Amino acid sequence: MQNDNLPNEFASWLTINRACNLNCEWCYANPERFKGEANMSLETVQKSINLFKGLPLKRVILIGGEPTIHPEFLTIVKIIKTAGLVPVVITNGVKFRDKFFLSESLRAGISGITVSLKGSSDEQYAKLTGRAAFSDVIVAMKNIVESGVDHNLSITIGDELGENFDDMIAAILKSGTKWFSIDMERPLIICNKAVPSKLSPKQMADFFVKIYPSLERCGIDFVLKISIPFCLFPEGFIEKANKQKRIVSGCHIYVGRGIIIDPKGKLLPCNHFCDNPLGELGVDFSDEDGYIRFRNRPDIKEFYETLASYPHKNCQFCHDWQQCGAGCRVSWLCREASELISIQEERR
Repeated sequence: MQNDNLPNEFASWLTINRACNLNCEWCYANPERFKGEANMSLETVQKSINLFKGLPLKRVILIGGEPTIHPEFLTIVKIIKTAGLVPVVITNGVKFRDKFFLSESLRAGISGITVSLKGSSDEQYAKLTGRAAFSDVIVAMKNIVESGVDHNLSITIGDELGENFDDMIAAILKSGTKWFSIDMERPLIICNKAVPSKLSPKQMADFFVKIYPSLERCGIDFVLKISIPFCLFPEGFIEKANKQKRIVSGCHIYVGRGIIIDPKGKLLPCNHFCDNPLGELGVDFSDEDGYIRFRNRPDIKEFYETLASYPHKNCQFCHDWQQCGAGCRVSWLCREASELISIQEERR
């Protein structure tokens, strides 16, 4: 079965657990309090891979919680690799301090590692994550760099990490990475209520503008992951960053090209919708044909059409719309339009 209304390329995520060896307050897994019992079974892993093999996708991104502490992590990686897909992992990096575990992960088939850096010192890690893990993560990054595996460092900016960012740059340099990304803290949906990030969208924009010269001077390749409307930035900033190829924006959710399976086999529209699944593997669909029928259901089509629509009348006149997309849709559920876009004049 084919359907021209579906994306011609998908991105896939397996949320294999919600447990974590850190405890970050801003994490999307926080509402479940990082419960150790919420592990994806190997049966659900195999069912997910059976679905993925029928769709136009190649990479499978393992996330959590902290995916590397799943008791069957290496087996899951092997299942993905054996199916002809490419397993990559997003991790806090702590487990990769152990060179043997890193070696076993690479032998199992891990082809890419993104390490999320949570702070610039053991003291800051202890404050933000409940564990003084900075030194462990730096050792892990050096192990990863030395291994030669494809990798990058990721930093999510919230109110705490917005201070003394020069210390974060020093930590990045210390890690030995060749490139890194800087993301913005996202809002969450907890108990069906949208909870905004602590920093306002305008504060995020001002912060990115403030640190940009320091990022240019650091000598390492970087990208900014922008999840707020472009019109919050000063004139010329987006154009300059685009020209330098420093911006990643938009979201898979706008066009419905993301496949996110949670530990129980539920299909999530986004990881920030932890408690709001769209469907369930083995119930609403099991293979490519079933998924196409699911996506053609009137309620599912309406969901994606709503997400792809203009959240404000000014957006339809914006020349940046295709790249910007008005930022994270969850923000529009918990903030006023005046906080999210420049409404003084229409950007043409």
